[in-house]
Amino acid sequence: ADVRKLSGGTYGYDSQCLPYLFPISNGLVPYRMYCDCWQAVLGDLSGPFGQRRSRIVGFVNPERLDVNYVPSDLFNGHGGDLSSMRLLPRVGQSALDPLVVHWAGSSGEQ
Repeated sequence: ADVRKLSGGTYGYDSQCLPYLFPISNGLVPYRMYCDCWQAVLGDLSGPFGQRRSRIVGFVNPERLDVNYVPSDLFNGHGGDLSSMRLLPRVGQSALDPLVVHWAGSSGEQ
């Protein structure tokens, strides 16, 4: 709404990435294509990563505060081990301190 109003209707989000959230003919969901699309649109609407601005929403720098930490996306084969997910310290490696841990894809190992 902010960008559409300021640009006189030239820019805005028209759900162009939505089709990538549904399975294609082979049954797979092109999630990577969705992520690439969304990042491109987000950059067009609010600026590049680290410099995004909006009068409507605020942006949290994920390098300072990860509000959607998904261990299964970052550390394959963790086997439910909190140290392998960097949620507990290891020798020579401090633990990460996410605000929220999102257990998606952990197959009940949490």
